[in-house]
Amino acid sequence: LDIPDHGDIRAELRETYRWAVDEFAAPEARAAIPGLLAEIGSAPELTQLIRAVAIESEYARVRSMLHRAQARGEIKPDADLELAIDAFIGTALARVTVIDHPLDHDFGDRLVDLILDGIGTGIRSGTGTGRSAGEQRGRDRGPALAAPGEPESV
Repeated sequence: LDIPDHGDIRAELRETYRWAVDEFAAPEARAAIPGLLAEIGSAPELTQLIRAVAIESEYARVRSMLHRAQARGEIKPDADLELAIDAFIGTALARVTVIDHPLDHDFGDRLVDLILDGIGTGIRSGTGTGRSAGEQRGRDRGPALAAPGEPESV
């Protein structure tokens, strides 16, 4: 899957997650995942193949998006991109395989907001507002917390 560079990391990650949701929701994927998980523990070759073909390519794709966003000023220069990628990809895998919670587009949007609220600068390239989807929908996020030694914002 090639996600176009929209100039907006939030839009790019949402599109990526939507694609993954649609792929995982396919009947073939739902049927294959339990068997793959059962085999991974006893078949190191299969584990290496899955990592090489599926996992590493997704990490590389998301890493590339985050680096572009960092260059545009959307992501903090010192952000832990590997942790963000683990959260983005690992959460989807965990929901499908271990927790048996549904993957859906709304969850993906909320996950992208959560991650970008942590590593983002609040600056959005393109035509975005710089606000997360929750803020755009008018959700009350409560008062901002000040860092130790800084006055609280009002």
